[in-house]
Order: sequence, then C-alpha cells, then structure tokens
Amino acid sequence: MLYLFVMYDVKKYHSRERKSYDKLFPDLSDSAVFRHEPSGGILFYAPLSLEEPLGLQEAFIVSLCDGCNSISAIKDQLKIKFGLTQEEADSKTYEILGKAINTGAIELMEVPKEERKRKFGDTLLQKSFPLSPPRNVIWYVTKKCNLHCQHCFLEGGTKALRELSEKEAKKLIDELGNLRILYLSMSGGEPFLREDLFELIDHAASYG
Repeated sequence: MLYLFVMYDVKKYHSRERKSYDKLFPDLSDSAVFRHEPSGGILFYAPLSLEEPLGLQEAFIVSLCDGCNSISAIKDQLKIKFGLTQEEADSKTYEILGKAINTGAIELMEVPKEERKRKFGDTLLQKSFPLSPPRNVIWYVTKKCNLHCQHCFLEGGTKALRELSEKEAKKLIDELGNLRILYLSMSGGEPFLREDLFELIDHAASYG
C-alpha cells in the first residue's frame, strides 16, 4: 500500500502517531533521480524539473530511501553516522522527507521491498568524487538537415560520415543515465530526420 501525505509537522504529532509514521518505508520515485556530489548530492524530480541541493546529512537520508529502510531505521543510522542527538536526527529526517514527499520525489510504503534497489547509504562519505558529471547534455544526434537556416552555427546538410548507430546511441544514453545526467537535449542538424529518434527518446525517458 502506498502513502502520500505531508510530513512537515510530524514532530508536533502525538508520540503514538509518530511511531506509526516511523514504521513506513520511503522509496525514491521512478521519476526522481538522486545523484552524489562532493558536497552531498542533488535530488531531481523530472515531472516538475525540480532540483534540490542536498548537504551531507540530507544526501545520506535520501540515499537510504530504497523501500527497504523504515523512517525509524533511517533516523537511527543518521544519528550514528553524524553523532546527532535523537531530536536532531528526528528533525532533519522529517524535514527532508517532508519536502521530498510533497513534491512527489519520494513515496511512502506500508511494507518494505523484498530486494534493495539502491545501496548509496552504505558507501556515502567513503567515496571520492574528484569531478561531478554535468547536469545538462546537449547531443547533436545527427548532422543531417533539410532546413539550411542562415543563422545556424552548425553547418548541416548531409549526414556525417560516422554517426552513432541506434545500438551505439542507446549505449551512450545508458552511460549518461548511470552518471545521473538531469537534462538531455537532443538536437542536430534536424533530429527528426533520424529514423530511430523516437526509440532513442523512449530509451532516455526510461531513466526518469
């Protein structure tokens, strides 16, 4: 069973009500992307194009939202990892989950998932991030163009001698998806002259 509700004021509720909330299991929405950054991370919700920069503590919380960790377990791990008091751990967890739930980036479930989709929390703060991937990628999927606009900076016209095949293009999309690229713009040339354009769009959309 799926729950969606506001959690901003959970800390004001009766202790018995808070315990019932703490038993729920937050899970990152299929339309959301969490990406590690040196300063913490970024939570991106594609339907609204919302980016939420996260500090180390906030990123740690979101990294544990895999449908397997209860809110209570997340608070306990946050408390241990950062040496917080119980009150500080409660406040920080409710705050970040409340924002994410209200935007749709995180969903709450009554029962845990059988298998863990993500294990970010296990390695957070133990990995080195010398360079961050770009947020936005503009990809000229073909040089071929039938418009010949005078103002265009790209000399289009005929297809380039070596353009990616559909298989190669999908492999590139997989690499961009694994890097948690937030925005992918397909351009050209005239991208609609590429026969597999909609297959590439569908493949990119599968990453959220």
